[in-house]
Amino acid sequence: MAKAVKEKFGKVTMTSGNIRSPQIAQDILERGDADLLAMGRGLIAEPNWVLKVQNGYEHLLRKCISCNIGCADHRISKSKPICCTVNPDLFKESEYRKQRVKNNI
Repeated sequence: MAKAVKEKFGKVTMTSGNIRSPQIAQDILERGDADLLAMGRGLIAEPNWVLKVQNGYEHLLRKCISCNIGCADHRISKSKPICCTVNPDLFKESEYRKQRVKNNI
């Protein structure tokens, strides 16, 4: 739709929606389908998405799985803090890795 708006009105356009791969993002921009990309849930899952891609660490990207459990309708519309299934420590980065797991077996 961004491309259609851009072609019809000659305005700068933005697109969004499940842009998880840096290659997909690059393809959209190179084809001229949109001028800007918007990411929401993808940046919740991976706040360092741009830095990791820019520095060649794409293989370390946490990718949004669109579960909508800790974000979107389940949190934002209810004025609750967001959380993320694939990013368990959204606000404290990798602090969770320092915690020992108890084995009660």
